[in-house]
Amino acid sequence: MLAEMFKKCRSLPGAERLVRHFASKGVPMAICSGSCSRSFQWKAESHRDWVDLIPLHVLCGDDDSIKRGKPFPDGFLETARRLALISTFFSLYFLFQNLFIHLFLV
Repeated sequence: MLAEMFKKCRSLPGAERLVRHFASKGVPMAICSGSCSRSFQWKAESHRDWVDLIPLHVLCGDDDSIKRGKPFPDGFLETARRLALISTFFSLYFLFQNLFIHLFLV
């Protein structure tokens, strides 16, 4: 039952458009989620065509390198670290969390 509910999750307004735009411009992107791999797959299933444009997925729910979950920033810090390994070009990070947008200068 939970899996079926997750599969019906809607994306935030503008998320797909922003991801497609960033992908077309070669902007490095990552997803950091408190979800485990299984529930993330359910949530992303109906958005697979554009979620797959984001190459890095850090899923804190079952990632052994992340020792502390929310409210600690460990997942975000690990995501920024991995993203820096992909591209050293960008030092400004946007973080979309529910309805809030955060900027990180790293």
